[in-house]
Amino acid sequence: MAPEDVKLEDHSARLAPKLLGAVMPLIDVVAAEGAVVPNNWPMMLAFYLYGQGVASFQAAQALIEVQLPVEALPPLRALTIVAARFELMTDPEGPGLGIVARMALDGLSERDVEEEYAVRRRPEMESVFASAGLTMPNELPSAERTSIYHSLTAEMRFAESVANATYGAAELHITSETKDRIGFRIRLEPGPLTDMVSSACVVAALELLQGATALFGWSVNVEEVDRLLAEARQLNEESALGQLAP
Repeated sequence: MAPEDVKLEDHSARLAPKLLGAVMPLIDVVAAEGAVVPNNWPMMLAFYLYGQGVASFQAAQALIEVQLPVEALPPLRALTIVAARFELMTDPEGPGLGIVARMALDGLSERDVEEEYAVRRRPEMESVFASAGLTMPNELPSAERTSIYHSLTAEMRFAESVANATYGAAELHITSETKDRIGFRIRLEPGPLTDMVSSACVVAALELLQGATALFGWSVNVEEVDRLLAEARQLNEESALGQLAP
């Protein structure tokens, strides 16, 4: 291995945790500076969705920090989908808060609730959304069509494999210990996979933060977010090449 390669790997090993560690302070600063959510139900639903995205980021971060980047993929996927919802809600040509309205209505059938309650509750919810002037799509637009999801296609494919416990997921743990021997490692040493998952988490979390600030009218350090996003995207591209290379 050439000296330049060693330096590049050392740089990536330092950069990935640094980028991960920079996300929550930015989110906390927004909250500490008095981020306010408009007092109406659709906005509150969007805020709850934002909170779920932040929780998914922290779950992925915790798993990465204990050297379980493969197991961090499902919460990364959840985070990416939430970021995709905010991308759709802030699209000037999209349905706006109609996204969370549709999600809330669809949630009635997802939860284990009595059918009678769901039948009674649905018209009430539809009335509230209509009075708020929301236009609900007949069904949720696919998150896969958003730019954030598309930019993390490889990670989303891996995440689905992990969630479904396929052999594709197991292969991410397999290591060649010697010429004639392979092993299965639960915890993985930092490398291209860890860098790819870490940088993807940063990209998705910062894209979510940007969407939330646009929707709620919050203030954020735009220059710092842009700088971190640029670094995370570059690391993501480089590490993906290393992970996906034959």
